[in-house]
Order: sequence, then C-alpha cells, then structure tokens
Amino acid sequence: MTEMELRKKYVSTIKSWHGRKESNGTHKPIIDIYNNDKPLPRSYKVKYTDSWCATTVSAAAIKAEKETGIKFTSIIPKECSCNYQIHLFQKLGRWEERDSYVPQIGDIIYYDWNDNGVGDDKGSSEHVGVVIEVTSTHIKVEEGNKSDAVGTRTIAINGRYIRGFGKPNYKSLATSSKKKDDSKDKKKSDPKKKEITKKTPKKGDKIVLKNASLYKASTSTKASDHITGTYYFWDAKNYNGKTRITTSPKYVGNTKQITGWISAVHLK
Repeated sequence: MTEMELRKKYVSTIKSWHGRKESNGTHKPIIDIYNNDKPLPRSYKVKYTDSWCATTVSAAAIKAEKETGIKFTSIIPKECSCNYQIHLFQKLGRWEERDSYVPQIGDIIYYDWNDNGVGDDKGSSEHVGVVIEVTSTHIKVEEGNKSDAVGTRTIAINGRYIRGFGKPNYKSLATSSKKKDDSKDKKKSDPKKKEITKKTPKKGDKIVLKNASLYKASTSTKASDHITGTYYFWDAKNYNGKTRITTSPKYVGNTKQITGWISAVHLK
C-alpha cells in the first residue's frame, strides 16, 4: 500500500463507526477491540462508561492492522488517555505543537477546551479525533465520544482549542510508491544534449496557468473550476498531491486570500 492508501485505510476505519453511541450500546465493540488487544497500555481495561475518544483512535489502528497485517499501532500509539498518547507521539518524534500546522488526512488532532485562543496552546488535552478532510481554511475531524457518539467536527485551521497534532509516520509502513518503472522504455541518452535542471518553485513564486483545474480542497477529486492567468504559490507545499495559489504577491501566506488548490505537478 502507498502512504496515501494507508492514510485512507485508517480514516475509512474510524468513519465506518460514525453514529455509534453510548445510548444504545453500539460503542461497546470499539472499546472491546481496544481491551482485547494485549498487553493493555498501563494495564488499564477501559470501561463502557469511561471517556472513549482516545480509545477510538487506538481501536481504529488496531482494527486496520488486523485487516491488513500492516503495523498501524507502531505509528499510532495505543492509549485510552489523550495526554499519555501525546507523550507517546512525542517519544516517536511525531508531535506537532503549532496550532497553525496544516495536517493531512490520517493525522491525529488533540483539543484543549481551556485554550484562551492566544498563541500556541500548551495546556492539557481533553479530547482527540482523526483528521478526515482538509480544505484551504478548515479541518474536518471524526471523533469518538463526541456528545457520547462517533461524530464529525469542523474546525478552522489555527482555530481555538487546538492543542496540537500527532503525525503518524505512514510513509515508514508504505510497501509501494506506485512510481512507474519505465526502465524498459528509457531511450539512450544523447551525450550532445545538455541536461536541463528545473528549479523547484518557492513560496511567492509566480506561475502562469492555462486552463488549469482548480480544486476547493486538497482532498477534492473533482475540479470546481478551470483557470487561466498569472498566479502565485501561496506556500509551495504539497498536500495530497495539490498546492495552494493566490492572485497577488501581497496575498501570499494570508489564509483569507487563498484562491484554491491546483495539482502539485506544478511544483516539479
């Protein structure tokens, strides 16, 4: 599986539980998945009446691992506590403290409901979920124990209450990159031809587009429009095969002035 396929597998696992809730007991199999995977972190068996947001994040990793044979729990630490799980991500070197970080699907978002909204929050985390969609301005999250059920939340990038992000290293588990093996099709190089090195675009660099597909989000599969003209790379970063653009150099880096997303092929 490729890195993106691994991300989508994990996301689809937690999304498959959407709507399960405490009131009718449909949340119990999630907790059972966690409790049945031994050894239990800190030897604690989660009760059906306990808070179960971190348990859901962990159970999704356990289930995806059992279904694929790929060690998801090696990159998504098992825990039933948000703060203990944050500590484990820190030990793995996969913790992101900046609220302004733009995550990818499959990343883990932690909340602090006591965040005063000033600067990067450093408080204790009371809740956690899995990023399932990212747009130019917002993050869509699937969460266990959201109002006592598995539900979805939308929060602004750099919004209040973000404690930070766990960034599972899906790339380390990827078994395929889907890169075309064109060794059989390679033509003999002409020594008389000079190799042309294309400079990688940077934030703020100008780009001229002609009938280019424009997307509303990095996860969009269908173009919302087609554009022609001069634009500028908003941050020149690749998110899910797409990158952001804006219409003027003065708008570069301004979250309110993102025109949309174009294929990251323009970064090559």
